[in-house]
Formats: sequence, structure tokens, C-alpha cells
Amino acid sequence: MKQNRGFKAKQSQIPDNLEIQVIKSEDFGYGVKVLNLPGCFTQIENLEELFVMVNDAVCTYFDIYKDLTFSFFIDQLSLKNIAWKEGKYYVSWNLNTGISSFGETRREAFEALEEAMKL
Repeated sequence: MKQNRGFKAKQSQIPDNLEIQVIKSEDFGYGVKVLNLPGCFTQIENLEELFVMVNDAVCTYFDIYKDLTFSFFIDQLSLKNIAWKEGKYYVSWNLNTGISSFGETRREAFEALEEAMKL
């Protein structure tokens, strides 16, 4: 596998928690914004594509080689949690376990997820 030059430097810039906003499109699927990475966005047909397409958007945002395997990227970045607004609540989701929770704010959603992970 090719070594990604500057990967460690880029890794330190990537937050552990990705805050995303999922917006239902009138024309096609969903628009997805990574709120804590300005200008980072993608589009998905269905929610099953969310994880893969956010991964791709983050790779593109940080100019990380696309030939890195998905598991390598996740292992190296230690991405843990994402959150998005769904109706009046924020949903948080742990990417490694699939455990999710919710709250009225992003902070509450992440705190509730942390508690759920302890159970």
C-alpha cells in the first residue's frame, strides 16, 4: 500500500466527532454537510450510503489518497461519532459499534451516546 505523505499532519486536523447535517432533497436523495469541516459536503441516494460517502468527502477535503482502504482510513483517523439533525432532535451514531442516541442539541446527543456506550 502506498504511504500517504503528510498523513500524520492531516490526521491531527481531523476531528474525532464529525457533525453532519442530512437534508432531504426534493430532487434526489439527501444532501450531507459536515458542519465542523467548512465546505465539506456530499450527496447520497439513501441513508445506507451515509458512512461511505462521508468517508469519501472527508478524504477529498483533506486530500487523502483514494487508494487507501476504507478500514485503513478509519483505523488511522480513529473516527468515532457523527451527529445530524433529524426533525427537532439531533441523532448521534458511533461508527464502530452502530450504537446511536439522540438529544435536543448536538452536545446532548453526543453525551447521551457516551452514556449509551457504557451500558
